[in-house]
Amino acid sequence: MHISKSISMYKLLVLYMIDVIDYPLSNAQLSDFILGHGYTDYFNLQQAISDLIDTGMIEATKVINSTRYTLTGDGKSTLTALVTQIPSAIREDARAYLKENDFPIRETNSFIVNYKELDNGEYLVHLKIDENHVPLIEINMAVASEDAAKQMCFNWKEHSQEIYSHIFSSLLGTTEQ
Repeated sequence: MHISKSISMYKLLVLYMIDVIDYPLSNAQLSDFILGHGYTDYFNLQQAISDLIDTGMIEATKVINSTRYTLTGDGKSTLTALVTQIPSAIREDARAYLKENDFPIRETNSFIVNYKELDNGEYLVHLKIDENHVPLIEINMAVASEDAAKQMCFNWKEHSQEIYSHIFSSLLGTTEQ
């Protein structure tokens, strides 16, 4: 089933998907569903997303190599008023896709990594694990180089559980000396 060739319909579909899930969706996750089902092409989807950002319906947050989108109050109001314009079969496809991919999407959004250059030439690295919108651990560290910042971000997902356990145990005084 194809959505009518209307950029407004693509915008509604993006709003709907972000609303159905309770955490941010990345451009890749939106694209996987919308392009994978043949609802539109890449350029129309990117135009729809750009328009939604420009009009304040969604907010974009850059995280290293990804952009994640969240719904704003205006986006929620618009969707509530117009959701029935999205065919029910497409809404069901979106819900099924999000349910089927819930764990990988949730896992991707649980590990937050980012860095930015500071005025003094150092880099601030932000590392975080969220679980159901609750931060389990959040670390901000200044490092001397962009290479070090990138390496820390790259390694965070692989080693964050060990780091969390070590810090948790250390703070409780239960680590072996």
